[in-house]
Amino acid sequence: MATLAGLQARSSTVGSEYYSRNSIVDSFRKKENSASVKIQSWFRGCQVRAYIRHLNRTATIIQKWWRGFLGRKHYQLIVKVAYYTMMMNLYNAMAVRIQRRWRGYKVRKYLFNYFYLKEYLRAVSETNDAI
Repeated sequence: MATLAGLQARSSTVGSEYYSRNSIVDSFRKKENSASVKIQSWFRGCQVRAYIRHLNRTATIIQKWWRGFLGRKHYQLIVKVAYYTMMMNLYNAMAVRIQRRWRGYKVRKYLFNYFYLKEYLRAVSETNDAI
């Protein structure tokens, strides 16, 4: 009981002490709250910037893959066109060879036949002699 009586005697000083300490803590609480808000905003900003860096790297990787795909497709097209051009040049060269051989054969067989021409000239000279 003695403790209770001692506490009741000091109750007025305890109340005022409680109020003064709470007011001091309250002034620090506002400062600590603003400091904690500042730290949280800095940390969240770091998180967002790290996420944006991650997104940029991911976008770069996707762009790199896409450009590689387009480059390979373009190269395949170039190779296909070059192969087609090479084959057309080969076919044209072979066609020229065939045409050359055929024209030479035709000229030698029908137009400038040595024996036919010799027979024709002999007939013309006989006709000339007869006239």
